[in-house]
Amino acid sequence: SALQTLDVWDGHLAAHGAYSWQADHGEIFATNVVATDHLLAACRAAGVPTLVHAGSSSEYGAVDHAPSEGEAVRPNSYYALTKAWATLAVQHAGYTAVRLYSVYGPWEDPRRLVPTLVEHGLEGRLPPLADPSTARDFVHVDDVVEALVRAAAAPPPPGGEPGPIYNIGTGTQTTLREAVEEARRLLGVEAEPRWATLAPRGWDTDVWVADPSLARERLGWRATIAFGEGLAAVAAWLVGKIALGLRADYLAIATLGISEIIIAMIKNEDWLTRGVKNVTGLPRPVPVEIDLRQERWFIDLAGSLGVDPSEFASIYVKLGYALLFVVVLVVVMWLAERALKSPWGRMMRAIRDNRDAAEAMGKDVTRRHLQVFILGSAVVGIAGAMLTTLDGQFTPGSYNPLRFTFLIWVMVIVGGSGNNWGAVLGGFLIWFMWIEAEPVGIWLMNAITAGLPADNVVRLHLLDAAPHMRLFLMGLILLLVLRFSPRGLIPERVSRS
Repeated sequence: SALQTLDVWDGHLAAHGAYSWQADHGEIFATNVVATDHLLAACRAAGVPTLVHAGSSSEYGAVDHAPSEGEAVRPNSYYALTKAWATLAVQHAGYTAVRLYSVYGPWEDPRRLVPTLVEHGLEGRLPPLADPSTARDFVHVDDVVEALVRAAAAPPPPGGEPGPIYNIGTGTQTTLREAVEEARRLLGVEAEPRWATLAPRGWDTDVWVADPSLARERLGWRATIAFGEGLAAVAAWLVGKIALGLRADYLAIATLGISEIIIAMIKNEDWLTRGVKNVTGLPRPVPVEIDLRQERWFIDLAGSLGVDPSEFASIYVKLGYALLFVVVLVVVMWLAERALKSPWGRMMRAIRDNRDAAEAMGKDVTRRHLQVFILGSAVVGIAGAMLTTLDGQFTPGSYNPLRFTFLIWVMVIVGGSGNNWGAVLGGFLIWFMWIEAEPVGIWLMNAITAGLPADNVVRLHLLDAAPHMRLFLMGLILLLVLRFSPRGLIPERVSRS
């Protein structure tokens, strides 16, 4: 929407020499210097008001701090030298330049670090590695695209003044050791890293971090994807590339099979999740009850309300979680509704309703499936993190597909598949029934067998079976909904406009 305010804009993202295997000085000069000079001349001749040039953090050279945009550049490679010239030429012409740090994400060259780590990790091994102290500021490609859009939409400088330069990075550096450990954790790799088995490069350093404060101040931009989250998304992207070429039942079987592999790995790899020993002491987004009971302000608050501090601490924490849940739900629902009503949402519905027709209209169906697969995985990941902190521990041995797979399906089907509000209603309704089915089942069995002796075999059997009423109830609800209201309680609304 920001770009809709611009009549004409241009982006210059071409570069050569950023990879170790791009060493031809002639190609580097032709791409980074000559092509940039020609593009600037063409933009001036055509009166293009906005140009965003992708520079490089390599222009700063080896520094021991996070450099600001106003610092003198000290390029320490031929590539960095040509990129520094291009950035300064763009600035001199009154256009915008962004110095990108280590960009990663889907469609990255497979020989780069992150794709190599993920590809090897999925096979249970690690690639040759350089010095573990080598550092980078990894910034996800989605954050970079957002920065480019915001830079293009920013007001240009007054005529004759130099254009702005922005550092685009997270402001947090990640060492190679930390990146490898994150990959081992996410992908369940037992192999030990073999450090210094890859020849060092001339520009490797143990300090490489951005100072993105100017972009935050002037563009309102900040990186939103942490390295661990981005690495998980890349792994999901690769898994999706394998599974999403399948259709219908085969896709379901493939994704369920992969999920069971991940579950088995989490349950059995003690070094990763402590297996059946569980992971405890996880940080919580709300205070801990025992700490609250020792706070003077909390004791005074409980006294003013006339309640016991021990009981009030539990209520206070649950209210905190409820507030956090409501905030996350509102944000996710707002984004989901915006997506649903956008052209992207209409395209996704068209693909769902008739894949072949959408493909015939030129839509990349597999890529869109991959896109929504990754987005859905991200939302589920947030839900899993909230559930784990609510429980206070991570217990892989207690994972039950009936609860975390089948029950979710029932929620969506009962609420209304294809309707965001229906999914929310189904979630609340089915979870309430799931929780209350056991006590209601015990009460019902007591009522039915009230006339039988306490030691009667039938009475004892029915009371023992009462907790399983929830399974019977879920199956019954699913059958009734599929028979009498197959579109759910809140059916999908199809606009005919």
